[in-house]
Amino acid sequence: MDALLDRHAIRHLSSAGIDVGVGMAPILPGLSDRPEQLEAVVRAAREAGARSIWASVVHLRPGIREHFLEALARDWPDEVARYEQLFANGAYLPATIARPVQEHMRAAARATPVRRRVDTPHGTPSSRTRATDAGRLGRNRPEHPVDSGSA
Repeated sequence: MDALLDRHAIRHLSSAGIDVGVGMAPILPGLSDRPEQLEAVVRAAREAGARSIWASVVHLRPGIREHFLEALARDWPDEVARYEQLFANGAYLPATIARPVQEHMRAAARATPVRRRVDTPHGTPSSRTRATDAGRLGRNRPEHPVDSGSA
């Protein structure tokens, strides 16, 4: 988690009044989707000052699919048959697999409070916080919003 989540950068940017968001992608069924894994990242991101969090489960479009399955065979050979079955009907996971992960992420993000910003040597916190505007949730990733970062 530490290698992927640069808490120092999040804390530094947040302290400077910048709204920081954290994206978690791709989430891999059976490999990186355990509730305790997801909750640990959400907790660490929030503690560092992330105001919003989004997540996306893996999808395998043609071209990417072949490279992904090759890497999967090298690193997790026992998972290849299951992933081939999961993606037998297309590039996206069945909703019965993807939806619970996304719902768990939403719940974890809602349950983990946003660290309040304080005035810093750089000035006051940004007035552009998205905390009260749920309609702008996941503006850059509308198909995968998880949390608006309610303050």
